[in-house]
Amino acid sequence: MRPGNEEFAPILSLRCADFLSERARLRNIVDCFGSPVHVLFPSQAAENARLWSDRTREVYAQTKTLFAYKACKSDSLAKAFSGAQLGADVSSVQEFVAAMSCGVRGGDISVTGPDKTCELLDLANAHGAAVHIDSEEEMTRLLRIGNHATDNRFVFLRIKPPSQIKSRFGLDQEKLFRCIHSIKPRHAISIGLSFHLNEYALEERVAALRWAIRIAEEAATEGVLIRHFDIGGGYPLRYTATHSIECYRNGSHLSGNPEINAYPYAAPIATFEHAAAIIGRTLKSPDCSDFLTNNDATLYLEPGRALLDQCGVTLMRVIATKSKSDNEFFVILEGMSFSVSERWFSSDFAPTPILIGSQRERTDRHQNYYLVGQSCLESDILRNRAVRWRQHPEPGDIVCFVNTAGYQMDSNESTFHQIPLPEKVAALQHDEDWKIHRDARCNIRILRNDHQISD
Repeated sequence: MRPGNEEFAPILSLRCADFLSERARLRNIVDCFGSPVHVLFPSQAAENARLWSDRTREVYAQTKTLFAYKACKSDSLAKAFSGAQLGADVSSVQEFVAAMSCGVRGGDISVTGPDKTCELLDLANAHGAAVHIDSEEEMTRLLRIGNHATDNRFVFLRIKPPSQIKSRFGLDQEKLFRCIHSIKPRHAISIGLSFHLNEYALEERVAALRWAIRIAEEAATEGVLIRHFDIGGGYPLRYTATHSIECYRNGSHLSGNPEINAYPYAAPIATFEHAAAIIGRTLKSPDCSDFLTNNDATLYLEPGRALLDQCGVTLMRVIATKSKSDNEFFVILEGMSFSVSERWFSSDFAPTPILIGSQRERTDRHQNYYLVGQSCLESDILRNRAVRWRQHPEPGDIVCFVNTAGYQMDSNESTFHQIPLPEKVAALQHDEDWKIHRDARCNIRILRNDHQISD
């Protein structure tokens, strides 16, 4: 294999590997629910929730995890998370209602996002949800609405850490303290601080949390106790064991130009270990540790993608394969680039898709295959970088994109050409077999209580 043509095999959990091991099962699912079809594993979600809670509380006992609803619109996963006592991070009326319908109590919901509608603020007040304030204007609207709300309301003020000072989101220190002073007379309102960073550097998050604690220390000198800190999401998920941006760049690309996302696909510290490391390193500062422990402070985490590790796969059927040039082929899939949303960022979803075909003989000769969608758009390309399979795809074969529950299924979906959005189904192991449910009708807690599943 020439340098730069390396593929990056996806990491597979034992549960996912078992599910993908039987071709007939996958063909039946695609035949029944269409292509593409998104398959979710709610049992994996429940397991992930336990791992997150156990590991982070091991480092700091007063830690709470909330699932960021924007990462995946799946009822079965949301019900698994609520059953594991996780809260919900929502940014719209629709997400708020979805969270409550999946069993999340209003007091365990955190309403984030900038410039929330009055309808959303009113809903949060009515159900005792925490509201993250992004501006002084929003603070004014919330207090006006709050005059008609119940007491014991909970407000987070979104700060701008030094590394984010040019962001259009959040409050600088001057505006922050004006908001604090506007809340101070209203003793029924609890105040917290929150931030959200757009990169994955661990030390940046440690610095931001320490900055938030320093602000809380300053507020304490003015008689305001802040003992809640929301450090947002942005914990990397490890998709592959290894990933080299340079190797990826040097591969064969359909456009002739590599489309590179700097996402840390093979992050050395990922998911709950990344969150635990942020908390642990913050606590190494004696001042920060003393403030948190002396004030019985709570740390809130809002993972989305990182909480969905190994929680889903996307299956697409091969329509046809046609020659592009010597040893290069287009593979037309029954689906579109909208269905794997990394293309939203003009980059590729790096983990190598898996070809699930018949028992055709494999060859020693690698050939380049470009995965394209079924639409009339030249830009409908599911993977700009060629896949180098040793088996030639045929109509009816299935291409599986692994670990797609986090953002890949939902962020860029479209009904272009009036083609319906992909179905979502939930897969649950039952003894040595698998049971398939429509996602919206699968409630893992009820199924377990009725002894219908074994995992």
